[in-house]
Amino acid sequence: MTNQFQHVDYYDRNAIFDNLDEMVEAGRRARAVYVGELVRAGWKKLTDFFFAANRKHAAYRELSALDDRLLADIGIQRSQIDAVVNGVMAQNAANTNVGDRDAA
Repeated sequence: MTNQFQHVDYYDRNAIFDNLDEMVEAGRRARAVYVGELVRAGWKKLTDFFFAANRKHAAYRELSALDDRLLADIGIQRSQIDAVVNGVMAQNAANTNVGDRDAA
């Protein structure tokens, strides 16, 4: 097995501090990359949250603007708008009265 560590003469202070400076610089670079990744991930979560909130608010406004008859046509009641927008009723909000109508 070969020795993977560089031989440092412990009596030569310059060699010790040269190696130390390289290690400190490598640590600083690694820390900068890590902090950059943390900031980027945090920024992405924040913007994703605001975009989702904006989409939910737009959906709530659009559904609230419909009259009760149109809401019934899509299978929800006015009191259910908040649950539909938040995804609680996403599976149950399908129109179930399609076959009940007579052709005009």
